[in-house]
Amino acid sequence: MQMFGALGVATVAVLMGGALGLLRGPSLLATHPAVLGIPVLVAAGIIFIVYRFWPAASDTPSLRSRQILVHLGLGVLMAVLVLVSESALLLDWPSGAGLIAGLGLSVVTTIRGVPAVFDTDDIRLRVLLLYLAAGLVAISTLLTSLPPSAFWVISAIIPAWQARRLALRGESALAARMLQAAVRLFVGVLGVALILPALLLLR
Repeated sequence: MQMFGALGVATVAVLMGGALGLLRGPSLLATHPAVLGIPVLVAAGIIFIVYRFWPAASDTPSLRSRQILVHLGLGVLMAVLVLVSESALLLDWPSGAGLIAGLGLSVVTTIRGVPAVFDTDDIRLRVLLLYLAAGLVAISTLLTSLPPSAFWVISAIIPAWQARRLALRGESALAARMLQAAVRLFVGVLGVALILPALLLLR
């Protein structure tokens, strides 16, 4: 994942957390929306430092292992941003909905960011992880305060399934692009499902 892509996902993570906080009840967001700028700035600083001083992706096994650790760390950062943003607005512990949204965003961020090997097993593992993330979020709309519209993250399974088919046919590069599309669909649907209802409350 490029630096600007990571910054974009970090911003979406903060907005998701803020939306969840607003949907739970009165919060600082209604009167002080600039509060959300604090986690965005902190995340931007972390991401800039990581991309500025960490070595670029490489086929060298040792450097690639370090890159994987970096992107796992960025995935954890996205989950933390969702939870911290929700908690900061309510001055309370994050909800189960925040935990699920953060976990789903963390998984797909890691899928997108980790350097690809472009082999069948690598693609299939990423597809499986996306299936799990989409299924967890969809089921959680019945068990937590996640808006029902978040159920439609399940639509990301369609391009992910296509990516798996392409990988099995040996078209790994095309499969990787299809998987990236599935990740973008997941993030887009989840972001809209959380942020749009919150915006409607602010009308």
